[in-house]
Amino acid sequence: MYGVAPTMEVYMETLVISGIVLYVFYVYIKADKLLDHKMRKIKGDSGENIVNIELSKLGEEYKTIYDVKIGIYQIDHIVIHDNSKTIFVIETKRWNGKIRGRKADNKWEQVLGGNSYWMNNPILQNEKHIKALNESNKYLGYKFVNVVVFVRSESIPKLKNVVIDENLYKLITEY
Repeated sequence: MYGVAPTMEVYMETLVISGIVLYVFYVYIKADKLLDHKMRKIKGDSGENIVNIELSKLGEEYKTIYDVKIGIYQIDHIVIHDNSKTIFVIETKRWNGKIRGRKADNKWEQVLGGNSYWMNNPILQNEKHIKALNESNKYLGYKFVNVVVFVRSESIPKLKNVVIDENLYKLITEY
């Protein structure tokens, strides 16, 4: 006995159930991506807040500006020292684990839990910020210093002006 062939209703039920399963999976994936984006934003904001605390230790001769928008760019921090005509343009990164990269590399590696993740080079990112500031002609005669601050990273590249948050104050005041 071969059995009874499925009816059109059975095919339709199977199709509807499959559609519902696919839709639930799609919603799950979208929600997961949204949550991941929100968590990165919260993590980034907390890193910037830690840097804000470090910058608040600077004396009155330093003017600090937070979250600056220049054209399409968002700059985490700018510290202006009029006495020396120096502007520190600070890019903050809260990347956990070990960070590897060289000044000219397009991508830097983050090693976390045995996995590698590739991120845009923050030095090159900050160079675009400096170029935009320079082109604004607002700070003619000032020297721009590209600074990258890693918050709570295990290890970072040993490059000029790439520091962990605890060393930011020293870098600025001893420049």
